[in-house]
Amino acid sequence: MSKMKVLAWIVLITTMLATTSCQSDENTTAEIDSVPEIAQDYGVIAEGQLLPYQHVDLSFSMAGKVTEILQSESSFVRKGQIIARLDNKDSLNASYAQAEANAKQALNAVRAAELDLEQSNNNVQQSENTLAQVQLEQPQLTLESTRARLDVISAQQSLDSLQDTATLLPAQIENEIQIALTRIETAQDSLPAIDKPDVQYYSQQVELAQNALEQLRLNSTILDIGTLTDAVDSTADLVEDEKEFLDKVKKAIDGCQVNVDGDDYTKLTFSQDLTYRNTLYKSGTVYDVDNWIADELLDDYPTIVSKATLTCDTNRKVTVDSRKTTLEDAQERYNDVVSQYDEAVEQLGKSRLQNKKLISSAESDLAKAQRNLEWAQSGIYSREGIIAAANQSADDPAVPQSVSLATQQLEADIKLAKAQLSDARNRLSDLENGIDPDALELSKARLDQALAYVNYTDTQIQQIQLRISQATISVELAKVGEKSALLSLNTARTQMRASQAALDSATQNLAHNELVAPWDGTIADLPLTLDEYVQPGQPIATLADFSVWKVETDNLTEIEVPDVSVGQNVIINPDAVPELKLNGKVSSISQLFTEKRGDVTYTVTIDLEESDPRLRWGMTMVVTFSDS
Repeated sequence: MSKMKVLAWIVLITTMLATTSCQSDENTTAEIDSVPEIAQDYGVIAEGQLLPYQHVDLSFSMAGKVTEILQSESSFVRKGQIIARLDNKDSLNASYAQAEANAKQALNAVRAAELDLEQSNNNVQQSENTLAQVQLEQPQLTLESTRARLDVISAQQSLDSLQDTATLLPAQIENEIQIALTRIETAQDSLPAIDKPDVQYYSQQVELAQNALEQLRLNSTILDIGTLTDAVDSTADLVEDEKEFLDKVKKAIDGCQVNVDGDDYTKLTFSQDLTYRNTLYKSGTVYDVDNWIADELLDDYPTIVSKATLTCDTNRKVTVDSRKTTLEDAQERYNDVVSQYDEAVEQLGKSRLQNKKLISSAESDLAKAQRNLEWAQSGIYSREGIIAAANQSADDPAVPQSVSLATQQLEADIKLAKAQLSDARNRLSDLENGIDPDALELSKARLDQALAYVNYTDTQIQQIQLRISQATISVELAKVGEKSALLSLNTARTQMRASQAALDSATQNLAHNELVAPWDGTIADLPLTLDEYVQPGQPIATLADFSVWKVETDNLTEIEVPDVSVGQNVIINPDAVPELKLNGKVSSISQLFTEKRGDVTYTVTIDLEESDPRLRWGMTMVVTFSDS
């Protein structure tokens, strides 16, 4: 039913009511005149076509003859259910079997190539390890060879030295004889004076130590009342004055506030971004705003806008106690005087500590001198024993060598020197042409042994070099085998990918031999017959989902469409079943227009919220878009 038909019915009903009203008597007319006039609002009315919720035309993806039709028209099918088959199954199965066999063969070839490559890698690694091991042996042998040559040089030098010193050895022994005679004479001369230490010398040492100690103690007294103490006191007073001045400067700096209310401008801050009178104000920034605009902002946005709170420049100069300065300069001046005070304290402490150490050292020297004098005056300790122990600490309990022990030591020294004199004279008489025969034989034996070891290490180095050459060749051969195995693996992988692609294609072809339902639905049309030859893409069946219906309008004009919105409730009447009223809801409004009968129209899709067994695809539906 078109909108023209609806309007015609409305005009006809209105005319009939008017005619009936004219034939009534005056009382009736009066009664009718007293009834208030009612204006009927039918909303927007349009026509549309009933469609299943989804539908699709099905076709095969390959050509062939139809051998099986497994479903019939109006049959309900599930997703994946087969509708029909072509006669290509045997050839496709054969192609699939061949492709599958080729793929397995290619996979086996890849695995074999991977094993070959792994073995080649192991061979390369083993060859490189062998080469590295042999190369590690070479430096050790080279070092041994170097040492052997150094031994040869050393042995030759020893032999040469022995031969060169043939004339020097007798002179050396003669010198040893003279030294032994001197030691005997010195020891014999020391025996008479062993118990006579120099008491006068040690008395003078005590007097000198006492004078040095008294002078240091006097210096300590002068230090405590001297210039260093005065420097500490004066800098302490200066630190106190500068600290008081710094506190005053800080107080002057911190007590200043900036006036944010000017004659023309007010300084404002914003807690969040705000656009006002075409001006963007960013949060966290201080703005100079015209006073009249500032008043509006403060009144309209009290939670966002506020007057800025600003302090004076903390780096400005202020005048305190007739001194003009910045806070930074005052702080630096205070830090300087504190550093001066710390330095003065440190210097005073160092001087006191140094003087204390000197006094302690002088006291120790005096104690040692007094102890040495006591040793000398005791008559118990030997002259040389006191001299040897003179520098040991006064607290050291050890005592000098006694006179009796010193006497025994000198007598032992005389005996030893006589034995050395006898040995030297005997060795001088045993020399043959100035050379010790045992030493000469030993030097020649060392030289022969060193030369033999040099020959041995040279032979070993030649063998190592040969082994390195062989190992290097083995590494190169293993790498050639590795490259060949890698090439074979890449070739096998390429063949495997080609075989897999052929298998995938065969699998797809098997699937294309059957026409399968893409989703649950009813076969609305199936004009297919057995033994019919079909082409790829040729529509042979129509599948539709009749569980849910929708209506698409075809005459909703540009004047009416603004009154329609997605989600709007509608009432739907089929032309074929006028007494049936169905509820629906607008699901979409087309963005693209169509010109029909001179009007610009838009397609509106309505989803039916209920169904009826009498509904059929393509029925004409009257759609009423109610304002309510």
